Amino acid sequence: MENQFVGNYIKDPVVQEQEVLQVKSNPLFAKTIEEIKKLIDFNESNLNLAFIYQYDAIDVADDFNVNKLIVLETEDRKVNVEFFQTQKNGEVHEDFSARIIRPIGGTEFVTGLNVTEDKVEEIFEDELAQAIPALALDLPEFEEYEPGILTQSVETEATWTNSCMYWGAKYKRYEHCGKDCGVWGSMGGGKLVNRIDGCCAIHDDCYKNNRRQRFCCDKYLLSCAQRSSLDDYQSYLAIKGAFTLTAKLCRE
Repeated sequence: MENQFVGNYIKDPVVQEQEVLQVKSNPLFAKTIEEIKKLIDFNESNLNLAFIYQYDAIDVADDFNVNKLIVLETEDRKVNVEFFQTQKNGEVHEDFSARIIRPIGGTEFVTGLNVTEDKVEEIFEDELAQAIPALALDLPEFEEYEPGILTQSVETEATWTNSCMYWGAKYKRYEHCGKDCGVWGSMGGGKLVNRIDGCCAIHDDCYKNNRRQRFCCDKYLLSCAQRSSLDDYQSYLAIKGAFTLTAKLCRE
């Protein structure tokens, strides 16, 4: 499945400014900044817009949803803040995530946070093994895209079939990510291609062997994908679009 979703960047400067102002007025943004300041000395005015992207994606229930991603980061890329919104059948969910690079005991660590109305969670904290790569702005650009287009286009819907996801940057097919892919599917199941493929393999095992409630399997998949998002940002967004609404139902 090379086309994991359909979307486009918002490039109009006026619309971009409006979107950023709206994000910064969101109470969850203030909460996110508060959590960042607990970790480092930080001024939110140093956050600049990286990009805004909207896309329609298929979810775990084979329904379509509409998603918006707004990414802000500092010039040195040591603080990155993502606003994510997903809508389906009138239900709207919003969350913020942050990635912070900071020194601890002379060593730089990268910490990942997720902020929702219910809680603030530290998703990961790892020693920074290498410089954080710049986000590759190579997400699918569909010229005629309008939010909700997949619910109106039978032709576009037909492109989603049982298959393995595709790692476009490396021209590789995933072995464990994608509908009916992996050990228990009819396709895939081979050697992991990257860490996101490992997240999908763990998710499949969680479902198959009832490791936890299915909603919580979805939640841990999202956390794992967030930790590895820079391996393949496009696949991370496909996973986020597919599982965000079910993961929020986890009560563990």
